[in-house]
Amino acid sequence: MLFLRIASALLALAIALAAREASAERRTVALVNGNDVVERQVRIALSTWELDVRHVDWTSLSSGMPGAAIEARQVAEAQKVELVVWISETGQTHALWVFDAKAGHIVTRPLSMAPPTDAANAASLALTLKTLMRSTSAAPVEERIGSADDPGMPAAGIFRIEASGGARMLASAGGADLRIGVDALWFPRFLGDYAGLGFGFAAGPGVGVAKDAFAGRFLDLTVGPILRGRVPLGTRFAIGPEVGPSLHLTSLDGATSDGAPVRSSQSNVSLDGALFLSFALSRAVEVGVRGQAAYLFLYQNYAVHSESVLKLAPVQLTGALVLGARLN
Repeated sequence: MLFLRIASALLALAIALAAREASAERRTVALVNGNDVVERQVRIALSTWELDVRHVDWTSLSSGMPGAAIEARQVAEAQKVELVVWISETGQTHALWVFDAKAGHIVTRPLSMAPPTDAANAASLALTLKTLMRSTSAAPVEERIGSADDPGMPAAGIFRIEASGGARMLASAGGADLRIGVDALWFPRFLGDYAGLGFGFAAGPGVGVAKDAFAGRFLDLTVGPILRGRVPLGTRFAIGPEVGPSLHLTSLDGATSDGAPVRSSQSNVSLDGALFLSFALSRAVEVGVRGQAAYLFLYQNYAVHSESVLKLAPVQLTGALVLGARLN
């Protein structure tokens, strides 16, 4: 049960990290002095980038540098936002401005009209804004152009942690074994995001074993290295073939019909293959499903007083739901 408690604690840690990353992923854009129609269309345009839009009433911002940058920085710090957006007016001319607080730079574009009050022109303005924002750090990495703060692949590669929960079929044990697993993965820079190495372990509450002369529970702690591939299927889906050996530390605990305690421990090695289908909720968090097959090299038979009470099948199948969080 100690192993199960450790697995549960690490599962809770992975969920907390994923929740923190998902929360951190939501960023906010301050729309200064925008009217309701423009604000509505901007919200629609930026919703696919997981950006929140906040209406901010502020003294009109400058229409030239360096005043515009200084004043926009003040808005960003006061509102605790990543981007500040506004439309300047000088005589008969207007311009759309975007201040990237994280990167510390401004992009701007002249407008042919004053801030629109109809939905059609407001939607056009929102698309213009989205195009400008592609050169800021707020845009998704895959859509950025010339960003001054494009992180790309970190120098050491990408580190991820994944927590899984599912069931494993133990044909000879006559039931399904619930499993909780935690995997730590590293995708080295020289392999891009297409292949990674890792280490994981899985445990569970076990499965009951009942015979005429014995009643107990079979437990299995699995640890081993992982070699994971990754093939993108569009911008959010990916499929990951996986292979690696595992060490199985198994035990059978229980008692005979006359109350005598029984404990038997064995170890085994398996070759595992899996397929992982993932969906990215954000840049840092993804969910998925994984199907796995494990072939055990050694035949395992548990006997009590020379009577066999449990025989393990050579092939074990596991299905699990997976929650993953990027750590850098």
